[in-house]
Parts: sequence; structure tokens; C-alpha cells
Amino acid sequence: MIFLAIGVSLLLGSSSSLRAHGLQINGPECGITTHEMIVNGSYAKPGQFPWMVFLVVHNREGQGFGCGGTILTQRHILTAAHCMYPGGTVVVKAEAYYGNIDIRRAKKLQVIKVIPHPKYNDKSVSHDIAVFVVEKPFEYGNNARPICIPTAPVNITGTDNIVAGWGLIREGGPGTHLLKYTTVTVQPNHICYADYRGFDSRVMYCAYKTATDSCQGDSGGPGM
Repeated sequence: MIFLAIGVSLLLGSSSSLRAHGLQINGPECGITTHEMIVNGSYAKPGQFPWMVFLVVHNREGQGFGCGGTILTQRHILTAAHCMYPGGTVVVKAEAYYGNIDIRRAKKLQVIKVIPHPKYNDKSVSHDIAVFVVEKPFEYGNNARPICIPTAPVNITGTDNIVAGWGLIREGGPGTHLLKYTTVTVQPNHICYADYRGFDSRVMYCAYKTATDSCQGDSGGPGM
């Protein structure tokens, strides 16, 4: 069972410690994967990350951009607030693709409302979080279900966490039709403060691993 914690990226924490402390607040259908969460950079298997959503957002110029997202409820997706500003302008249309690791075969729902964090400022990395509301409920099943929501912070420093998405497979390269994932290691706060201007440990974490990372188009997606 997989749980969600909030940072600048969206992190899915380890289930074991959360279950032990009774921190789950949503239903028993959440956070269930049909595969072990063991990776070293690979293509996802069907049902492995059923809460994953690919958002296509369009601006006034008609340009389309991709972002990741996480199913919270049958109508709500958690993503990054900067995904509301594709190409530097406000989003005018968005679709959510879900229920299949192959984006070409995924189900599609229209996004009818976007709700950014009230303190979000596109000049800052703080409060970069938003909820997208879809037109009708997600169809839950083995390939589509919500992530679990914890009620308290969990110490994840030093842990390996999975990042997943349909973004670029290398900087400046092509995207992928198939969901991919890899692992990164959550770093101590002093390293994050040294490496990232504007870092705030109260609401952020940083993670990396040599030669592997998330990329463009993965913004707003979860870590696990």
C-alpha cells in the first residue's frame, strides 16, 4: 500500500511505517499496486502505478504541454501549480489520461477546474501544488485507483524513492508513450540548501541519483 506526502515534488512514501502508526485517512481501495515497487530505471508494468495520470495542458496559443499527476479521489488530481501556465501563459484547456501505461490506449477525461495553492507565485518554487478537477469520476479498477493520503509527516531522508512519468527520456530528447520509472535518493536538508536556491525544508525535499532522474513532462508527478 502506497501513501502520499507533500513536498515541492509529490512524494509517495513507504507504506510500512505509515500503517504502523495508523496514518491512513482515505479508503481501503487506495495505494494498492499489483507489482513490487523495486526498480532501477525501467518501463512500468500494468497496474504497477494505477494512480498515475498524464495531463495535457493547452495555452491560448494552442500549444500543448505535458505534466504528471496523481489520483486523489474519483474527481481530483494532485499536480504542480506551474502546470497551469504552459509556455508561460495560463491554461485554457486540459485533459487527463489514465488507466493504461501506454498513453495511446489510456482513457481520457476533460479537466473542468484548476485550483492552485492560494500562496503559489510563478516567480518562486514555493507552494507549487494544485488540484485539477475532472468532468466525471475516474473508473476505478486494477489500473486506476487513488493514492493513500497520510495524516502526518514521515522522515524520508536517505530513502530511495521512485519517480515515474511519461516525460522526456533524456534532456532535449523525445517523450515516451509508455510509463517509465526510476529511483532517486532523498538528500539531507543541508545538501538541498547548498544546491538549490529558495529551498525550504518545511515544505520541500530534494532527491537525486547519478545518471537517473525525472525530466521535462514529469512535472507534477509523484515520487514513491
